[in-house]
Amino acid sequence: MSMLQELWQGSGVAQIGIGQIVMILVCLGLLYLAIVKKFEPLLLVTIGFGGLLSNIPGVEIATGDGLLHLVYVLGLETGAFPLIIFMGVGALTDFGPLLANPKTLLLGAAAQFGIFATLLGAVGLSQLGVFDFTIREAAAIGIIGGADGPTAIYVSSILAPQLLGAIAVAAYSYMALVPIIQPPIMKALTSQSERSISMVQLRQVSKLEKIIFPLMLLILVALFLPSAAPLLGMFCFGNLMRECGVVDRLSKTVQGSLIDIVTIFLGLAVGSKLSAESFLNLNTLGILSLGAVAFAIGTASGVLMAKLMNRLSSSPINPLIGAAGVSAVPMAARVVNKVGLEEVENPTADDGNSVVRITHSGVCGTDLKIFSGGIPANYPLIMGHEMIGEVTQAGDSASPKVGSRVIVDPVLYCGECFHCNIGQTQLCPNGGLIGRDQDGGFAEYVAVPPKNVFAMPDKITNQEAPLIQVLTTVMHAQQMASVSINDTVVVLGLGVGGLLHVQLAKARGAKTIIGITRSKWKREVAESIGADITLEPNDLTKQLVLEATNGIGADLVIESAGKLSVLAQAMDQAIEVELKLRAVHQLFENNRHLHYLLLVQLLDLLL
Repeated sequence: MSMLQELWQGSGVAQIGIGQIVMILVCLGLLYLAIVKKFEPLLLVTIGFGGLLSNIPGVEIATGDGLLHLVYVLGLETGAFPLIIFMGVGALTDFGPLLANPKTLLLGAAAQFGIFATLLGAVGLSQLGVFDFTIREAAAIGIIGGADGPTAIYVSSILAPQLLGAIAVAAYSYMALVPIIQPPIMKALTSQSERSISMVQLRQVSKLEKIIFPLMLLILVALFLPSAAPLLGMFCFGNLMRECGVVDRLSKTVQGSLIDIVTIFLGLAVGSKLSAESFLNLNTLGILSLGAVAFAIGTASGVLMAKLMNRLSSSPINPLIGAAGVSAVPMAARVVNKVGLEEVENPTADDGNSVVRITHSGVCGTDLKIFSGGIPANYPLIMGHEMIGEVTQAGDSASPKVGSRVIVDPVLYCGECFHCNIGQTQLCPNGGLIGRDQDGGFAEYVAVPPKNVFAMPDKITNQEAPLIQVLTTVMHAQQMASVSINDTVVVLGLGVGGLLHVQLAKARGAKTIIGITRSKWKREVAESIGADITLEPNDLTKQLVLEATNGIGADLVIESAGKLSVLAQAMDQAIEVELKLRAVHQLFENNRHLHYLLLVQLLDLLL
């Protein structure tokens, strides 16, 4: 009997209290919001699960020598996690829009009103005896209203380390619940016409400007406020890695795997402070309440500042972006974008068009160039040209019918001009490109001519389908270049298009395929899917190609990097071996895709 009693007393069921039950339900609610509602799952899954672990009696994982407590001490109390995450955030941040339109800096400044309002409120309530916060504790609490989680953690570790756990929980709770908190405030303070204002980047920002900016920002701020140097320094370091262009591998690591790893442990560490003992007390609940006030005031002040700027400026600003000044990166920005898109009128099936509800859209280098200004576009614009969706409206004679799962050809053409009649629809002077010349696949609905809509086979998934647009380009190119059996094919550039060229050339009977790229892992991928030889481009590349082909050289050179410099290398290599060049180049000229056949004909004349 004593053994049974001991077993029962050691179980979690016998030890659990009402507070732990409440917090377990709260944590399950966070997991529900993450998994079902998709509210910032990267945060809520880790925080919610960490909270579950910390509230199971007898586990002791969030106290003493428990793993989560050790992670909390090493990562949060030392400030290491916020600094590493800020390095990643810097590497993910594009300051181009800010540099092109510097006055938007005022929006971020306005959103900080929440900090000062909450600081004064916390001090006032303490004077009235409601709470017992010092001025440093009040300042640490107020930071929730204008900063992201890492900043709140870092500041509180300096000003009020005893409140670090509660402030971390509050900050990340509000970051995760941005989709619930911010939209009502934004809509209450703006009209529909204001929310419909379209903005464009005023000018293209040079690479030199983007490199100088983080260096100048760090030096100026650190000189005036040295205490901010660690956090700002890591942010600027990450941004410099992004923009300098010589440490791409490091930049991608920081943007991806490193920040993901730290986010996992940071979320679990924050969740460990959701224990009933730490969470269910007056001070913690007070911090949560004051944090909510700070967040709301920060959101409102940013929106109101944008409205004021519109009265004083000739170039309109959508007031919604003022809410993004509450630096819950990138949560607030996504919510602002979502609320703004709700005001975009959905297209209708006018003029015989079909309307497609977009379910999936790829992001490619063309989109990035349009966004950065490298490719001119008709603004205001919603990008995206690799589109998969479902037909929601269609004419009686149109095909595919309503309800069909379809892929959209993004090239618009008249079907009557010279180029259209000879199959060069992408050169149609009366056409354009969806996502560049008119709203594209990042919108919820797109209106397109029925001839641009094609039914999708069920066996092709929505994740695979966006690659069809790239594949058709590759197939067309190889048809123009006449890949033949026993050809030796050189592929310059092994991105998505280049790898597809490797596979397709192999399938068409090419004898030897040589892939050339600087990326080691791309060379490994190319070899795994059919490339016979892979090389790193250098001064010996041409000689190595000749040696691999017994001095004969390649029958076909395919340039798939999309760069003029690489095209020049392809031409040089073809001339070197005194063979007729059949090159494929993917670039833009006169705002339109250069047709591969025209390039081949041009080079025919030159060579």
